[in-house]
Amino acid sequence: MLWASKGSRGRINPPHRHAMHELFICLNNTGTQYIEGRSCQFMRGRAFLLPEGSSHHIAAEPDTPAEYIFVCFEREHFLKSGSTLIQQVVDALTGNRQYFSGTGPQYLKENIRLINLLLEEIMEPRPFASAKTDCLLGELLINYYRSLNQASRGDNLAGMEKIQMLIRKIQHRPEIDYTLEFCARNAGMSTTIFCEKFRRYTGTTLTGYIQAARLKKAIVLLQTTNLQIAAIALECGFNNLGYFHKVFKRHYNVTPYSLKMTFRQKGEFPNLLKEY
Repeated sequence: MLWASKGSRGRINPPHRHAMHELFICLNNTGTQYIEGRSCQFMRGRAFLLPEGSSHHIAAEPDTPAEYIFVCFEREHFLKSGSTLIQQVVDALTGNRQYFSGTGPQYLKENIRLINLLLEEIMEPRPFASAKTDCLLGELLINYYRSLNQASRGDNLAGMEKIQMLIRKIQHRPEIDYTLEFCARNAGMSTTIFCEKFRRYTGTTLTGYIQAARLKKAIVLLQTTNLQIAAIALECGFNNLGYFHKVFKRHYNVTPYSLKMTFRQKGEFPNLLKEY
């Protein structure tokens, strides 16, 4: 989901937050953007990237209002659309709180051109508009990243790529014993940084993500095999049958055995579980 707007501000607006990321492009040189206690003067073409949940506001004078275009997008917008490389750029920028872009003359000029094209596509959709808007937003974000001219940020992209690889592995083989220390070391991060980035990327902890993946695999095995409940528990990485029952019941409000019987009697799972 994308939405965008063009506006101006001739006073101080109250600090506020969004449940989406916001890419903000200055159209003139008057005004100041405040983000989480940091500030930056407006410069025509300069971009500000406001991560979801960050407190921000604009200050400007009534006789010289700040002018801008902004676009809001969901945290995992590019992951959902399959553009994983762009998602890595977004995660690296927001994860490291890179609020303010660079100021190279060519970069600033190109930002104005791209943001106007993006606004036009969003406000007046034409055939293949969603593909075009993703391309334009992606280009704006890549240019933002490049404008910072910090080669060390490549390490962050590499780390996020390793987290993505770990997520795919967990989805494919959730029964493996994934320790926090091993996962963090494999991503080239401390356990603290790894936990922070993993939660920001997935919305949950490593343990919570693994458990959810194991339960999803259990659903599939209950539906598609004749394995005993104890065998399914082991196949999904639960070495304690009692714990498996407890977690399954808490998550789905039904026991594994009751679910299996329901499927055998009716030939289908409850609607809540069909996505698995």
